[in-house]
Amino acid sequence: MNESSRVRLSDIEPLCLLRRLIRNAWLIVMAFLIVALGAFTWCRYIRKPSYTATMTYVVTSKKQSYGSGMNVSAAREVAAVFTELIGSDMLSETLRRSSPEMSTFDGTLSASRVGDSNFIVVTAQSGSPRKSLLAMQTLADSFPAISDYISENASVQILRNPAATGRPVNTLNARRISLSAGLIGAALMTAILCAFGIYSETVQNRAGARHLLDCDVIATVGHERKNRTVRSMLDSGNRQVAVFSPTVSFTYAESISSICTQIEHEKRSRGVRVILITSVGANEGKSTIAGNVAVTLAADGAKVALMDTDFRNPSQNRFFGGVYNMPLPLNRLLSQPFSVEALGQCVQYSRKHGIFMLFSDRAEENATELLTGKTFTRLMRELTAMDYVIIDSPPMGFFPDAEVLADQVDASLLVVRQDTTPAPDINDAADLLRQGKSAFLGCVLNDMITSASDGGYGYGYGYGKKYGYGKKYGYGYGYGYGSESRTDSGNKSSRKGGKN
Repeated sequence: MNESSRVRLSDIEPLCLLRRLIRNAWLIVMAFLIVALGAFTWCRYIRKPSYTATMTYVVTSKKQSYGSGMNVSAAREVAAVFTELIGSDMLSETLRRSSPEMSTFDGTLSASRVGDSNFIVVTAQSGSPRKSLLAMQTLADSFPAISDYISENASVQILRNPAATGRPVNTLNARRISLSAGLIGAALMTAILCAFGIYSETVQNRAGARHLLDCDVIATVGHERKNRTVRSMLDSGNRQVAVFSPTVSFTYAESISSICTQIEHEKRSRGVRVILITSVGANEGKSTIAGNVAVTLAADGAKVALMDTDFRNPSQNRFFGGVYNMPLPLNRLLSQPFSVEALGQCVQYSRKHGIFMLFSDRAEENATELLTGKTFTRLMRELTAMDYVIIDSPPMGFFPDAEVLADQVDASLLVVRQDTTPAPDINDAADLLRQGKSAFLGCVLNDMITSASDGGYGYGYGYGKKYGYGKKYGYGYGYGYGSESRTDSGNKSSRKGGKN
């Protein structure tokens, strides 16, 4: 086994295994029910009951009484001969010819000595108590003809006539067996799920990211509970984790801040302003990261435009509570020739969040054509007036849109959700982004929860209120796109202030 494929215990996060088991608990329940039902069906309807009939013989020496030591020796000899005789074809043929009913006898015959005595018990066992008894009776009738051939020194006599049991000798507790079998099935399914979790090659912690990924990890965003208050639990429409929410934790906001710090550094050093944020698969949190990064950069006083180019599943408007209501959404803007007037009907400035929004209102099937058209190229040229342009793209594992966008932006980020996408797929996506004309900054580990730390809960309830997220920002830029413009002046909130 080579180094890259070796499983390391340090790469396995126990809480990921637990979460996998909880997420697939229905499989464990189904395994329990299927195996338990199968065992119950076998016990009640498939397994054949077995009935026995017995007959006792006494072996004596022809010259001694019952109690002599020679009788015991003779019984040992006769038992051995009996066992061989019972298994012979001759006796089986004799039993089947004894009557039409016995012609289908498929049971077994056995002989055993009782302890260290001179008594031999012959047993017939089959699925019918009547056939077992008939087998013993046939053997008793045929015994005088063959007894002289058993031993020259011993006399064999019937001590107890054939008797059959009225109940099966292999009676089973179907309920107990079904329960035990079901538990075994559930345990096996649990082991299978754990094995999948261990050998899936997904990123479960930072150590696993260093071992499995061929790219840098620029930030780690911890798991954030969506419902921290009773009100948020009752609000079915509030299912987003946003830094402008008053209930977001301090640790989560600081994680987003670290991403923005990296972006600001790239802007100062390499002039990076247009950033593509994508992922390999769906539901990895790229749209949430993109929206939070845009708001956090804007909170520092930057002019930020957020574009939702995930035309297959536009979600940024839902993330911001449906505030975008411009007459010409981005998907329709890109489907017609470019004009400044049309751009003004598309861009909406949100005073609450401090960003310029270019969102779509519905899914589009011709998404790739929209992103490769002349209107999109002209739009990107117009947005150079912004300090930052954050682009939310479709997942790379499903559509080529992110690869197209990677040639039109300055840099790209890949969002990797904990224990979701196999590392080989992530590395392939990173290679594709590196092959583009833009710089690939690295990965953002998202929704990370580990047993080695406290998970970051409980630090900063009210972080959004304390550090200015969610206020109405005004910076005096006077940028004229959209229904609202930055004409008011206001205080800039600093993310660095949150570290005090």
